Amino acid sequence: MGKQKKYRVLALSNNLDEHAGWGRYSWNIIKRLIDNRDVEIRVLVARGSDKAVEEVCLPGSFNFLSMLRAVKDIRRAVKSVDIVHAFDGFPYGVLAYLGIMGMRNKRLIINGVGTYSVRPLLSPVKGWLLKKAYRRADHILCISNYTLSRIKKYVPELSNLSVVHLGVDANVFTGNKSKKKKNNSPHLLVTGEIKSRKGQYYTVRAVDILKKKYPDVKLTIIGYIGSGAYYKKIQDYIAERDLSGNIRFLRGITDEELAKEYQSADIYVMPSLSRGENFEGFGLVYLEAGLYGVPSIGSRNSGAEDAIIDGKTGYLIEQESAEEIARAVEKIFSRDNYDALSQQARLFAQKFTWDKTVAGCIQAYEHSNSK
Repeated sequence: MGKQKKYRVLALSNNLDEHAGWGRYSWNIIKRLIDNRDVEIRVLVARGSDKAVEEVCLPGSFNFLSMLRAVKDIRRAVKSVDIVHAFDGFPYGVLAYLGIMGMRNKRLIINGVGTYSVRPLLSPVKGWLLKKAYRRADHILCISNYTLSRIKKYVPELSNLSVVHLGVDANVFTGNKSKKKKNNSPHLLVTGEIKSRKGQYYTVRAVDILKKKYPDVKLTIIGYIGSGAYYKKIQDYIAERDLSGNIRFLRGITDEELAKEYQSADIYVMPSLSRGENFEGFGLVYLEAGLYGVPSIGSRNSGAEDAIIDGKTGYLIEQESAEEIARAVEKIFSRDNYDALSQQARLFAQKFTWDKTVAGCIQAYEHSNSK
């Protein structure tokens, strides 16, 4: 018989699909845990992928009966592990908590990600359960200081919170090391689901402002339509202001096509909005842009504050302000030392690696075992 692994872990997540934000961050951590010689890991998800390492038994929708069935499956699975690692607060942190209830020898790690780590705290029932899960957890690994602060606001007594940033894969960068502006007008890029929280509407309005100085300004919006009403609002504004020649939409593109879009862009813009407790937990996309030497514009009072160094790798702006977006674009594009800004964006992005993220998880496992 082989030697028992040092850490026997049960991971709970929504999915491992690399084309979705939740799945991308989950898989980048889990695949490295699979390869770690000290870790034996079992993965339960709500939606399957092509990875063939997960078991699909968690509910896709959450009601009393579906959660009860999931808890029963988790309680059976935890018999062979020491640590349960939930990849978000709700529902997976709550399911993990219920799954190990009464088992004091089982350790609980919860990732504090963003909206679903905080917004449920406002609900009487969900909030009660999530607070219990947070208090029971050995460690809550927040992906940004902003996420940590939002959890702390509602559960101020917690002392088990720490920040473990997400990572990017520097090997994805295949372009030239020198990122030079190619045109007399800026080429802007934004990726992600087209919905109100991502703030694409304000970027489109910024293009209208920039067009006065840069008639050939371009904006490429890549992402599927999350909100038909929001997409229509954007399209109506484009038609009203005659911006169709400046703005294009792409979706369903390949990784190679996406890489080309990053390489041709001058500035990445995602002015995400914080609506109550709906917020951007971190913003991997700013770092992914940085790998291509593309400076970013993101919002203050969001996780972007950890992903952008204001004035050095891009700019942080006030939310819901097309005027501030336009001014930030002008600051970046008109800089004589654009290449220096580009290089700083790349170097900063390279500091965030998935290996560092996983090292933070392993450290949490180690400290949990030592308690």
